[in-house]
Amino acid sequence: MTLQKARAMVLSIALFCVAGVSQAHAASKPEWIFKTTPSTEKLAAVGSGNSVAEARQIALGNILLQVSQSLQAGTSSVLTSDDGESSSRFSQVAIGRSLKLDVGHADIAHQWQDPETGEVYLQLTVAKAGLIRALENRLSGITALSFPASSGQTDQLLWALKNLEPIQQGLRIEAALNGLGAAQPPARQHLLDQQEHARKVWQTAGVRIVAQQSLGTVARAIRPQLPTSTNTALWLQLDNQTFHRQTNGQTEIKQVLSVNLKQPHAPFTSYHQNQLIAFGSGPSRAAAEQAAEKALTDQLQQPLANWLF
Repeated sequence: MTLQKARAMVLSIALFCVAGVSQAHAASKPEWIFKTTPSTEKLAAVGSGNSVAEARQIALGNILLQVSQSLQAGTSSVLTSDDGESSSRFSQVAIGRSLKLDVGHADIAHQWQDPETGEVYLQLTVAKAGLIRALENRLSGITALSFPASSGQTDQLLWALKNLEPIQQGLRIEAALNGLGAAQPPARQHLLDQQEHARKVWQTAGVRIVAQQSLGTVARAIRPQLPTSTNTALWLQLDNQTFHRQTNGQTEIKQVLSVNLKQPHAPFTSYHQNQLIAFGSGPSRAAAEQAAEKALTDQLQQPLANWLF
């Protein structure tokens, strides 16, 4: 036997052994991890994490994904097993929390901890009736929104900036209720009407960013979220303050971004102001500033209503 053939045989045996161990490890997991029993009264999903709390939150996110794919809002798919697992978990946690739902009582039907990895697996069940009530309660607050049809363009634009994203979230919630057999046609039509009003204002009234050149990166992160009509109805003025200190050989940076929605002409009345604060640290001031800028940009990637109002 040649040396090359011998090496190939050893490699084949090694791969076979690895595959055998992997299959044996997968086979040792409880069946409920891979298969849930359907129920007419309850929704069930599996979650895994480093703790029971993390696994529970992920399982809840997976239950919400079952209800309606529209609740995903651009997030990644569930239960990956490769290097993307951590980011997928973050997205799932975000799903469960962003809707601010109180789903009532959730039962842990099964729980198991992998003795090799320490990973916690649990199967969570939620009564459909409880989830429906939670979704209806969340929806009721959004359907109270009403477009100020008799107000001027500025007030209408301010309303649209603040409420377009909540209205879209309300439509996603109604789609989830529809998936549970509890559709709310009047609420859906009301939200569609409000969305249409907001979009019309969005198309006819623009917001211009007013900022120093040093805030170019921040301005570029904000611009895609704003209406782009050339009919400027509002200015969004940006101002930035930077504070720094040295501690334990590291430079720490605190950035305070002030945002001010204001009248684009004299007397330049301010309609709404807010502040965003971001921190960064690094071995040099440049590295700390870069970290703080990234933290600030991450905040600005959230829906407009979340950071502007």
